[in-house]
Amino acid sequence: MASINIDPETNLKTDQCIFGKCCLKGKTDHMCRIERAVMENGLFLVEQKGENCPYFLEFGFSLMCHCPIRIEIFNKYHY
Repeated sequence: MASINIDPETNLKTDQCIFGKCCLKGKTDHMCRIERAVMENGLFLVEQKGENCPYFLEFGFSLMCHCPIRIEIFNKYHY
């Protein structure tokens, strides 16, 4: 993955990350695969990769992500 630049405010909002924000270092081990975005504040997932992630939510039969950094990466880079 290429260099990732996110808004400093987004970085501050992501204060519960238990993976050391490794996605910003180009490591994708804990980045869930995205199905589609839900407005500007959530993502539907194809699969969850990071166990015990505080930003993960099961919504009925759907999997969702509310990680501010992951949302910005998806919206900016479509990854």
